[in-house]
Amino acid sequence: MEEVKMRIKDIKTMDELEACQKSIRRQIGDEGSAIASSFRNMKEEYSPRNIMARSLGAVSEVFPFRRLMLNLVTYLIKVIKRY
Repeated sequence: MEEVKMRIKDIKTMDELEACQKSIRRQIGDEGSAIASSFRNMKEEYSPRNIMARSLGAVSEVFPFRRLMLNLVTYLIKVIKRY
């Protein structure tokens, strides 16, 4: 894609005007796509699941959270097997 960079005062014909309009529309579309992609990435990065996973990871460094969760799951399995 050829990018046309022209100043308004340099436009003399309708063809030049249309070429500049197309170029501007393409640039706006490209930037819009980049913004939408960035938004999707940010939305995924800060999803409740990812925030929770990061929080648990940070807590488990200080507090043995993973070991407690493993013990809880083991206990729940034993309780379920009784019934």
